[in-house]
Amino acid sequence: VVQASFAYNLLKIVKISPLTWIYLIPALALANAIDLSHEVVNASSPNAAESVGYFFSTLESIGPATFTVVLSAVWGLWNCWKLTQIKYMVLPRLRKDCNTGKVEILPPLADNQQVRDTFNSSPGIGSILEGLWATPAESTLHELFGTAGAAGIKLYRNSIKYQTWLCLTHVVFFGTQIVPRDVNALFSASTATAVGDSSHLMAELVTYGGYVLLSLLQLALVTPRSLWNFCLVSCLDEETAPILLKLSRNEPGIPMSGYDSNSSALEIS
Repeated sequence: VVQASFAYNLLKIVKISPLTWIYLIPALALANAIDLSHEVVNASSPNAAESVGYFFSTLESIGPATFTVVLSAVWGLWNCWKLTQIKYMVLPRLRKDCNTGKVEILPPLADNQQVRDTFNSSPGIGSILEGLWATPAESTLHELFGTAGAAGIKLYRNSIKYQTWLCLTHVVFFGTQIVPRDVNALFSASTATAVGDSSHLMAELVTYGGYVLLSLLQLALVTPRSLWNFCLVSCLDEETAPILLKLSRNEPGIPMSGYDSNSSALEIS
């Protein structure tokens, strides 16, 4: 069932509407404006170095870039923290008797009403943001999602999806349009006059290179844990569990040809 949960949720996460990129168009347009203002088409243009340095020294470029990177980092850590807390609440615990050496399986903390009453997975501003999509809780699992309630499963599946794609956007854009030309300008035999703003070359390279590295670290360390914890938690969802049971019985593969990205269900062929 856990494997089916991973396959089912991964499929939903990798499917993304082209309209998702609309929200990033203003930020990308500001970055491209640096090139256009110096008559540069893109990073592959012969005169691409004329834009070097201005991605750092121009507030309209470095401002949105820094904001989206910080937003992505905080967003990813929030997803991971929340889903980790819920996972610890729903999984059974093991306790080893020091005298006999026997291992005892204890019920999940979620079965304890007093613990549930004090559990809060939506502190601070998280509660305000979740309230925009919240629906009343219908089960114990929904209660663990805090303010999000019954919308928690769908909300955090989408949260992982869009945060992942934001990281990928940083890696692709910064890692192909800015960092390579900075490296080329730094090690090029050309004169300093060929570089647009040579005084900010190193600062730009270190800054945007750091942004790429930070996004890669999130994709390598934070996102996988968030997804794994979400898959474990979603196994207990009353709406998702029947779908996962059907998928887990279709061995050796998991046919998903009847999947509808706009639906919460799968047609098992």
